[in-house]
Amino acid sequence: MNRSSYNQIVLLLIFSLFVPLFLFADWHTPINMGPVINGSQVDFSPFITMDGSHLYFAKGPVENMDIYVSEYRNGQWQPLVNLGSNINSSYSDQDPTVIGDSMIIFSSNRPSPFQGYPFHLWFSPKETSGVWGPAQLIGAPVDGDYGEATPWMVWEGSDTLLLLFASLDRPGGQGDWDIWQARKISGVWQTPTNLGRPVNSGGLESSPNVWVSTFMPGLDSIRMYYVSSFGAYYADRIRGLWYPPVRLPDVINNGGMDRPSITFDNHTLYFTSDRYGGYGERDLWYSTYSSEVESKEKKSPAFSSGLRLTALPNPFRVRSDIMFSLDREEAVDLDIYGLDGRRVRSLLQGGCSPGEHQVTWDGLDDKGSSVGSGLYFLRLRARRGSLTNRLLKLK
Repeated sequence: MNRSSYNQIVLLLIFSLFVPLFLFADWHTPINMGPVINGSQVDFSPFITMDGSHLYFAKGPVENMDIYVSEYRNGQWQPLVNLGSNINSSYSDQDPTVIGDSMIIFSSNRPSPFQGYPFHLWFSPKETSGVWGPAQLIGAPVDGDYGEATPWMVWEGSDTLLLLFASLDRPGGQGDWDIWQARKISGVWQTPTNLGRPVNSGGLESSPNVWVSTFMPGLDSIRMYYVSSFGAYYADRIRGLWYPPVRLPDVINNGGMDRPSITFDNHTLYFTSDRYGGYGERDLWYSTYSSEVESKEKKSPAFSSGLRLTALPNPFRVRSDIMFSLDREEAVDLDIYGLDGRRVRSLLQGGCSPGEHQVTWDGLDDKGSSVGSGLYFLRLRARRGSLTNRLLKLK
């Protein structure tokens, strides 16, 4: 077998794992995040943490936005907390991305030594006391006289950070705003490179947000959600090669959207929109999708007759609160299954009254041992049918 044939087979194997996760996806009508999160002015640039427990975003008038955080606890988003004067300024601070709760990177138009478009990239490490340290300019060669915004960053190796960001009219670009990448290797920033076509075009590209395939090691295969000419797209990079972008469906794009932020399980998309039904100029919204199997299940008698099932946070590290509702008294089984179909944990068996119910899974199996990280299935069974949700446990 020649090397070309071998490479084709490898790519086919990768696609067999990577692509079916997203085929036949059914994105649902976006839901406004409500008055705890949204206000009368601009709510912008959401970032959801890996475990889904914290939402960072910018809030306020356009000329002076501050970065806030809300924690998901007890089944709901908690009141907002301003990140304080070490992060926020009298200028506009936005586009937060948090790296392992140890560093935050964001864009700001506060004074800097650079010319041109006034927004540049800043960062702040979290000090041992748990307080964010004073913000610092990332500086050259990442920052320059072109403007930088909408950063997204992830560890690519033990000593390598990968940064994706948007930059305006930087030499070597495709035109207007483009998405660039830069690596920080052993503490030293490398010269940014343009992602090139087919990701970038002659129009506006910004707001990169990457989901890493749990089926492939490292960052070899990724999906990047981003904005192109004010529409939401995704593009897949497999073995270093970017494939043509795909526009998200109209249920996401109609009504305006910006700064998509995908959850680690690639199941929920948070974004900014000025669509009808908001509380202010721009609000935060979210949309979830179901696979073809889940879509069929939602058309089953079990779903249509009043069974509901969800789990938050998802993904989780220590515990996930599982909520389900019944419209009548009924005997149910609530279980956790592994990918191999083996039952891992029985959470509930027996009769339940009508209404809302909550059960917590602490990541243990029936023997009291901690299960490994990975994908699990949560199944609620009743006489009239069953519902199944995916549940991702992190290390």
